[in-house]
Amino acid sequence: MSKIFNLRDLIFLLYPLVPLPWLYIFARIHGKFKYLSQRNERASVKNNLLTSFGSIKNEPEINRLTRQFFEYKQMRMLLLTLYPKLKPALKDKLFPIEGQEHLDRALLLNKGVILVGSHLNSIITLIGKDILRSKGYDIRVAIPTEDLPYMPTRFGKLIERFTKVHIGINDGMFYAQFNIRPILRCLAQNAAVILQGDGWHSAGFVAVPFLDRSIPFTTGAMSIARMVETPVVPIFVTGSPPHGLKIVIGEPIALEKSDDPEQDLEMMVGKYVQQLESHLRENIACWEHWLHANALDTMAGLLDKSLSERYDV
Repeated sequence: MSKIFNLRDLIFLLYPLVPLPWLYIFARIHGKFKYLSQRNERASVKNNLLTSFGSIKNEPEINRLTRQFFEYKQMRMLLLTLYPKLKPALKDKLFPIEGQEHLDRALLLNKGVILVGSHLNSIITLIGKDILRSKGYDIRVAIPTEDLPYMPTRFGKLIERFTKVHIGINDGMFYAQFNIRPILRCLAQNAAVILQGDGWHSAGFVAVPFLDRSIPFTTGAMSIARMVETPVVPIFVTGSPPHGLKIVIGEPIALEKSDDPEQDLEMMVGKYVQQLESHLRENIACWEHWLHANALDTMAGLLDKSLSERYDV
């Protein structure tokens, strides 16, 4: 899409002139269109699902999950686009938060908190960040690129100027990539920093059981937490859009501090991945990584990539 105008601008202008249920229908149709028209992407998603669940799901079920992947993706983008214009009561209804007390207790230690997110309904995590910030929490998100995501187009900036409604949800985002100093500064201010626990752009990985395979997962969040003894709190977005989503803040993952850092990281990452897999199996069509060709094989090969290749986003 052009940086001058995109579909999100149109959707933003249409609501609330067009009722939300109608926009849901549009998003679902848009997802079906992408499912039918994007042959390579559809093949990647379907092959990944067959590889991971072909032994327990028949082909009609795999096809349904593949179609749902594209429908849910467009539904999430719709919700992200409309979020700034939604009334508080509707936000609470669409994006309920469970386990907020775990974050409260972790912040009492005054060491900051690392919130370990995932690519399960991942962009809704950004909405969760904004909801928590509106409740007075200092929540920040470390991102791997200097350019902020989902920035308004030129037309979008005009909309912001005339409607006085802030379209973007980039408050609290900061660039980190492999430089941990910005993250450490945030933690020193007792902020909660969201890092992805299933990201691919990392300097360190450890192989743990995942979907009946041994798969490398990033050690970034756990390494930082172990180094500065910051609480690690998992955060997942479960369910399917638009009405089944829930932002789940889990109990802290215990810090492991033995004489064997590699084993410590393996235990901590393993506990996170166990939770990720449990949520993923209940929400199969909602994991963004299915869009990558041969996703699990790609993840399995991350340890063989050079640091510069891992750095590339």
